[in-house]
Amino acid sequence: MRHPAIEPKSLLENPSGDVTQRSDQGTETSILCFGEVLLRLTPRQHSPGGAGWFDKRSKVTAPAGVFEAWWGGSEANVAVGLAQLGSRATLLTTTPDQELGAAARAALIERGVTLSPSPSQGHRLKNRQGPTGGRMGIYFAATQPTGKTMIYDRTDSAFALSPPSVEHVDWNNHGHFHTSGINPALSQACADATKELLATAKRHGLATSFDLNLRQLLWSDQEAGHAIAPLLPKVDLLLAHAGQLSSAFKLDRIDLDDPDHAALVLSEFCKRHSVKTVIVTGRDTQEPSETIGANLSATEAADPDSGPGPGPHKLAVPTRLRALRATADSMHSEQTPWFTATDRIGSGDAFSAGLLAAQDQGKTQLHWALSAASLANQCAGDFPSFDREALASRSHEFFGSPR
Repeated sequence: MRHPAIEPKSLLENPSGDVTQRSDQGTETSILCFGEVLLRLTPRQHSPGGAGWFDKRSKVTAPAGVFEAWWGGSEANVAVGLAQLGSRATLLTTTPDQELGAAARAALIERGVTLSPSPSQGHRLKNRQGPTGGRMGIYFAATQPTGKTMIYDRTDSAFALSPPSVEHVDWNNHGHFHTSGINPALSQACADATKELLATAKRHGLATSFDLNLRQLLWSDQEAGHAIAPLLPKVDLLLAHAGQLSSAFKLDRIDLDDPDHAALVLSEFCKRHSVKTVIVTGRDTQEPSETIGANLSATEAADPDSGPGPGPHKLAVPTRLRALRATADSMHSEQTPWFTATDRIGSGDAFSAGLLAAQDQGKTQLHWALSAASLANQCAGDFPSFDREALASRSHEFFGSPR
C-alpha cells in the first residue's frame, strides 16, 4: 500500500506545499519517469571556435573544436535528480542496442536510477528499421547562462520509433508517474504512448505530474497546446514556464509580479482543464559579467584539458528564480534570493526533481524545488550533480528551512 504522501491529494492539501507525514528516506515505491535519454555535445568555450561555434541562428561559425559530451534528456535528468536526493527513481525509456545505448544505461545505473524495461529487454525493442532499435538521439548546445543555441539530431531515434508501452511497467512498484510535453512532439508512437501511460497510471492509483517543457525546435506553442490539452484531465500536477503556459493555451499574461491576477488566470485554467495543481516558474536576470575560473579547481583553471566543465571563461549572471503554485481555489508563491548562474541547461528538470523529492520525503516543496533549480544553474552538464545534503543546505540558506 502506498503512503498517503504520494497520493494525488497530497499535492493539494495545503497551499504552501508542506507535507510533513513523510520520513527523510522517501517511499518504498518508485517515482516512474518516462522519456528519452539524449547525448549532448557542447563546444568547449576555450577550445578553437569556443562558444562561438554556433551563432544565434544556429549556423556553424568555426570548422573545428573540442566538444564535451554529457548525458541528458528531461525525464532522465529528473530521475537522476531524484536518485541523488534519496528517492527511488525509475526511468522508462528505450535506448539503441549499441555502445552509446549501453553507455547511457550505465551512466543512469551508476547514478542510482532503475531502468524499466530492464537493460536486457529495453534496448532490444524492435522497430521497422530492424533489430538495432533506431539510433541515439543527440543535441548540440552552445550555452551561456543568458540563453542557449541548440540543434536537435534526434529524428528516428530508438525512443521516437519504439517508445516503451504500459506492458513494460509493473505498476505495483510505483507511486508516482512523471513525464513531459517533449514526448508527444517526437512521433505519433510517442504521443500514443504518453496518452496510454498517463491513463494507465491513473487507473492504478498513481499520482501524476507533467512538465509542459515546450520545445519550439519540435513544434509551435499552439501545436503543443492543442495536442497536450486532452492529456490534462489525467494530470494531477502541471509544471510550466509562465510564458509558455500562456502562449500554448492562449491565456492572459501570467505576471509573477502580480500574483493575485496570476492566481485568477491559473484557477480558471485548472477548472477548464480538470488539473488539480499547476506550478508556473519564472526567471529574473541582471547584466552578466565574465568570470575567470568560476567553479573550477586550480588544476582545471590552469589546464583547460584537465577534465570536464565548460572551461575557465564563463559568464556569471545574477539570477532570481520564482514559482507560483495554484489550484482552483488557492495560491502560494516563493522566490529565491539573487544568486550567480553559469549554466541553465537542466535547471527546470532539477526543479521538478526537487519538488517530487520534497513531496516524497516530507519537505517544503517549493523551497526544495527552487533550491534544486538554483544549484543546477551552477552545475556543468545536464544531470544534477548535487546531493540531498547540498540541497538541504541551499534551502536553509535561501529560505531558512530546517536542514
